[in-house]
Amino acid sequence: MNLPHRTTLSSALVIALLAAAPDALAQPEDPGEGTEEAAEGAEGEAAEGAEQPKEPPPPPPDLGGWGVGGKDEEGRYKPRGRTGKLKELEDEDADEREQEEGPMVLPPPGYAYLDTAIGFGLTRVVAQRTGNTDVTPTASFLIGLGYRIGDTWSVGARFPISTGENNGPVAPQLEGRRDPDAYKQIAIGGIELAARPAFILSRTLRLPASLALVIPTQSGDMNADPDNRADIGMAIVNQAASASRGYVDRALFQHKRFGIVPGIGILFEDGALEVGAETKLEIMVKTGGNDPQPPPAPTWEPSETRSTVVNWVLGGKFFYGFFDGLLTPGLHLWVVAGTAADLTPAQDYTGALFVFEPWVKSDIPFTDDGMIGLNLGVGATVPAGTLGGTNDAAVYGLRIRTGLFF
Repeated sequence: MNLPHRTTLSSALVIALLAAAPDALAQPEDPGEGTEEAAEGAEGEAAEGAEQPKEPPPPPPDLGGWGVGGKDEEGRYKPRGRTGKLKELEDEDADEREQEEGPMVLPPPGYAYLDTAIGFGLTRVVAQRTGNTDVTPTASFLIGLGYRIGDTWSVGARFPISTGENNGPVAPQLEGRRDPDAYKQIAIGGIELAARPAFILSRTLRLPASLALVIPTQSGDMNADPDNRADIGMAIVNQAASASRGYVDRALFQHKRFGIVPGIGILFEDGALEVGAETKLEIMVKTGGNDPQPPPAPTWEPSETRSTVVNWVLGGKFFYGFFDGLLTPGLHLWVVAGTAADLTPAQDYTGALFVFEPWVKSDIPFTDDGMIGLNLGVGATVPAGTLGGTNDAAVYGLRIRTGLFF
């Protein structure tokens, strides 16, 4: 019979339909509706993509070490420059280049000092015209201070006080009597006010100039009347103080004179070396004092007093410092020529005087920058000639200077 065969064929068809059924169910029933939903889904995905920022690209690989464009790591092979002695030499060369190419190194702006001169020797005095006057010893104390304003301008002031014993050529008439030409006095000098600009020409060269006025406060009078004989002693003390300083500052000690003192110079400074030259003219105008007195002896010629006298100074200096300025030897040298204020036809001390003055000085800073400290100096004033005329006497000086810079 054929019945079993037909049953088998029917079962195979049923199984084939069941296997194809899931694919048929997965297809949308309405093609139009499916297309709209796909479009809306695409627009939503595009909107979400526009709102979200793009992710940054990945960083390039770090090649390191020897690769081109790599980064040098700090390690044992990092360049370090010179070390040890080579480094010290390199620093010294850099400092020298900075000093050579940089601006001028100016000293501290402020200073104050006490300059002491101890004088020994003989001088000629018109009031004691029979011979030399002994002025041993004479002590002169010159107080000075000043301050620099900016790089160029500075102002300063000086004032001297002197004391000493002096003894003329006349001896006492009787033993135990007072010596008629011996004095022991204290004398003040003139007050000097000065402007001292120093114009910078280059890193090592300056042009210092000055203009000083001396107020006539000097004590003493070489022509004092018999009732004021002590004024003669004070005038001699001031003259001896000026002589112990080589007559380089006569305007400070010339009694009863108003001084006008212009000056100019040149100064070269390079490290430890200091070389300079300067000149000044002291113009001293008589502002007071007595007229010459009649001579004590009828055979003596009367004395005279000039209304205006001058004193010209031309000098130079050379110093070289060791140990950063702790020891600086040097030399001052100058020639001074001027007219005498008091004279007689037989006694005119007008002439020239040559003086040299060896010095040793020291600058001792108190701070690391060297702007505050102490300066010390010792010198000796040695006249190599006299003022000329009838003056055959000479006064030697010992100079001691102590001061502060700030």
